[in-house]
Amino acid sequence: MAKAAQRQPKLTFNGGKKKSVLAGRSADDMQLEEEGPTSSVKSMFFELKHSLASIDAKFDHLTEQMGHLKEWVDGHDTCFEQLESPTLDLEDNRCGDGEQLLCMERMLGVIWNKNEDLEARSHCNNICILGLPESTAMGRMEKYVEIMLSELFPGELSLVLVVERAHRSLGPLTGAVC
Repeated sequence: MAKAAQRQPKLTFNGGKKKSVLAGRSADDMQLEEEGPTSSVKSMFFELKHSLASIDAKFDHLTEQMGHLKEWVDGHDTCFEQLESPTLDLEDNRCGDGEQLLCMERMLGVIWNKNEDLEARSHCNNICILGLPESTAMGRMEKYVEIMLSELFPGELSLVLVVERAHRSLGPLTGAVC
């Protein structure tokens, strides 16, 4: 009866299923197990050796996959580092641009006020004379306008006229008033 107990395959619990230790082995391996206690140790050693080889192969595969994943992550990490620097520069520039915009708005306000003042002053003393031929001034428009006005209004002008600037321009637009 002791020999019959040795010859029966042992059942082990594996993931909720009972499985024979002898499943998936060759006839020579089963014959070795049937020969006695030393053959049983040999078969267990053989199974252990195959299990370790399988675990080693799986571990090598996992190591290789982890290496690929590490390279992939390192590549993305480099991309993020390359994006961080320009992003920080843009944020700094945006903050500086806001301050610069406020300064420029203040300057524009000052310049606008000066422009309106100069425009108001220039409108007070402007005279627009229409119909003068181009060749009449002979390159000295200021002197020509002074002479022409003193001849046109000889007794009416009590002050001496000083012409600061005189220039030719395009004719007025239709409906425009000088």
